Formats: sequence, structure tokens, C-alpha cells
Amino acid sequence: MKNSPSVTFDNKKSPFYQTLKLRVDQYFADQGLEKTGGSAILTKAIVLLLAYFTLFAVLLSKPSIGFALITCVLLGVVHAGIGFAVMHDAAHGSFSSNRNLNNFFAYSANLLGGNLSLWKFKHNIIHHTYTNIEGADQDIAHMPVFSLNEHQPKKGFNRYQHLYGWVFYALSLVIWVFGLDFHKYFRRKVGAFKIEKISTQEHFIFWLSKILFVLIYMVLPAMVWGVGPMLIGLLIVLGVSGFILSTVFQLAHVVEDLDFPIVQKGEIRVSKEWAAHQLATTANFCTENAWMTWYTGGLNYQIEHHLFAKISHVHYPALRPIVKATAAEFGFPYHEFSDLKQAIGSHYRHLRKVGVPNEALLEMG
Repeated sequence: MKNSPSVTFDNKKSPFYQTLKLRVDQYFADQGLEKTGGSAILTKAIVLLLAYFTLFAVLLSKPSIGFALITCVLLGVVHAGIGFAVMHDAAHGSFSSNRNLNNFFAYSANLLGGNLSLWKFKHNIIHHTYTNIEGADQDIAHMPVFSLNEHQPKKGFNRYQHLYGWVFYALSLVIWVFGLDFHKYFRRKVGAFKIEKISTQEHFIFWLSKILFVLIYMVLPAMVWGVGPMLIGLLIVLGVSGFILSTVFQLAHVVEDLDFPIVQKGEIRVSKEWAAHQLATTANFCTENAWMTWYTGGLNYQIEHHLFAKISHVHYPALRPIVKATAAEFGFPYHEFSDLKQAIGSHYRHLRKVGVPNEALLEMG
């Protein structure tokens, strides 16, 4: 990644991650378990995909308007669930020990309207390496309508972002599918990071999947319902899904008390090891809620995911006590919200605080 921000971590300063990895490996050895998802995640994938295609078929059967609107909402919920609980693990290689099965389910990203290759570069490589580092992590990159941390520029309207931001979360997937993917593809860059090469196969997959998305999700429904109702339905599906996907991410990384280091003059030296940096920039929420864990694919255990992305989310509840105890032993923070209300409240307050111009913050004390 030539001409990209230079970020280095002090990985020799603490044995925290080495100790943690040994304890996690010992857990799997003692339990006789594989680190992948096994039958649990395969069953989940089948359930979610069957629900998705069934709901879509119902819409094409042209039910009543009211029933169709409810179906669109449910389709959006399942759409996000596939991204969380199927595509995400598969893209990290933790869905299965079978590489072909991982690849197959990872391409559900394209089924949902995105592009797997671009997403893996942005998420697996950039976000997981440079979490919350301003100028590097593209998941917190500055956008005209948001100021997500103290380093980003503020406009007058940003002081209201804690109110209007939720509307843009609902628009995020529409912008991603129809705008940001093409922006990255033609620029050959994700933020400041250059995409060195896109294979012939990935060029083909990019265009084929985008064309199929338009044909299947726009042309086909328009033939049944007409253009207007199709657009309304598509906006509901992508709006519901985008709102859920964006909110879950924000609750993990854009809340109070997390670190947002900044790249200055093209480089940054983080004065802690990479694993400690993950603890300082990531938060868990609702870890006692079994349904939330099932639906979000364990992304409510974001700390465990960032430390062990190649371990399937089905194991995160068992790993949490190990990670939490080891973090406490080494004096590192472990950010966690007991319920959704706490997490959303923290995100709301963070947006309100960082959206205010610095001079106003001084006046507020």
C-alpha cells in the first residue's frame, strides 16, 4: 500500500496478547473445539438465506400493500442479519475450515448489493489493523454530514448530528451500494490506501453482481409493481438494513471513552501494542442477550472479534471472561455496555459532544 499512512504499534512493550492467545488456545484444546463456526453457523446461514428468499418471493407474488410494506421491513432486517451473521464470519475465514465454503458464503456480500473484494480491503485489512485511527480507519472517515471525533472538522450543523445522524444511518447502504463501491473501484483507493491490483476475475464479479442487483432487485420488482412502488420498497429494505448495520458498528467504535488517535504528517506511532489498542478503541454491548448475539453474528462482542477475527463468533461468549480477566490483569480497559439503552445513550452523547466546535466546548466547560 504505497503512499498510504504509516502506522506502527509498540508490540514489544507488553506480553498481553501473547498471554491472551495462549489462554484462548488452551480453552479450545481443553474443550476439544474447532475455532470455526461448525454446524451452528451453517444452520444459521441456511435459516437466514431461506427467510430472505422466501420474503423476496412473497413480494413478487404481489400481496396487499400493507402486507408488502411489512414484508419489506422484515426483508431489511434479514438483509442485515445475513451481513452480520453469515457474510462477516465467512469473509474473515472463520465460518468454516473449508476455504471454498467460506468463499461461497462470503460472496453473500454481493448478493446484498456490495462487493466482497472492496469490503475485505476496507474492513479486514484497514479497519481491523488501524481501528479508530483518524486518517487511516475508513470506517470513521470524515463525511460532510458527520464529525465523529475531536480531530475531524466541524460545521455549524454538526452540533445537531446526534439528532439527524440516525436518518443518515438509514441512507448508508443506499450510498454504499450505488455510490461508494463505484468511487473506490474507479479511484482504485479506499481513503488514503491504494488498491494495488484488481484481478480480472474480480473486475468481472464486480460488474456482474452490480448488474444482477439492478435486474433482480429493481427491474424484476418494477415489472410486478411498477417503478414507483419498486423504489419505495427498495428504499425500505436498504433503509432498514442500513440503519441496523450502521447503528451496530457505531455502538462498537463511536461511543464515549474510546480512543481516536490521529495520523499526523502521514505517520503515527501508537505507544501501545496492537491488542491493547483494540481494547482502547472498541466496546461490547448486550453480551447477556442471546438473541442479539445470534442476530448480530456476535458483533455485540466486538472486543473479542477484533482480537480474534479468525475465530467464529459462536465462541465469543465463552472467550469474553478470558479476555476480560486478562485485560484486568494487565491493567487495560474493557469497555462494555450492559444493554442497548446504555450503548445508544453513549453514542448519542458522543455525537453531541464531538459535533460542537472546540471553542463552544470550552465554553461548556
